[in-house]
Amino acid sequence: MIAKLSPAMSETDQADPPEPEIRFSAWMLVVWPAFLMACMIELVLFALLDPGLLVELLQERAGAISWSRTTVYSLSFIGLWAAFMLSNTLTLLLSNANGLSGHHQSLPTD
Repeated sequence: MIAKLSPAMSETDQADPPEPEIRFSAWMLVVWPAFLMACMIELVLFALLDPGLLVELLQERAGAISWSRTTVYSLSFIGLWAAFMLSNTLTLLLSNANGLSGHHQSLPTD
């Protein structure tokens, strides 16, 4: 929400957006880029690596694991998505801790 400040209105007089709107935008700042990155990394990863080979390696090491390729695709995507969400969450928390908010205010024009 971008609002222009009039000369008579100070920054403290301006109303903040409602709390649910802030939570939703923060949630989308974390989830959506993480989803896109998980999609891209999964495409690159499985373009270079065969999931059937991963299943064979897991069966040799763990024994009685009989996962399909779809299971490997799904679990790897969920793992990548979770890792990128954690990364984005830490970035968002650190940016808020340093006083960098996601809300931009335009300067008053003379």
